[in-house]
Amino acid sequence: MANVKTPRPAVPASIDEAQTALTVPEAARRVGVHEDTIRSAIKKGDLPAFLPMGKEPGKGGRGGGYRIMPAALERWYLGGKP
Repeated sequence: MANVKTPRPAVPASIDEAQTALTVPEAARRVGVHEDTIRSAIKKGDLPAFLPMGKEPGKGGRGGGYRIMPAALERWYLGGKP
C-alpha cells in the first residue's frame, strides 16, 4: 500500500459548480467504465474529486461519496493531467 496516494481535493469554485459535479456512478456511466475504475483513479490521485461537506471517504450511502467535476473526468479519460 505504499503507492496509495491521498485523493487531492478538487474543490468546486461555487455552489452552482458543486451541483454540476458527478457522483462516482454518474462519472462511470458517462465514460463507459466500471465504478471501481473511477474509485481507483481517485485513490491513486489520478482523478481529482471532492467529498460533500460532512462526508468521510468510504462512507457512501445516499448522497454520500466522492464528486467529480465533468472537466476533470474528461481530462482523466482522455489521458491528460488532472
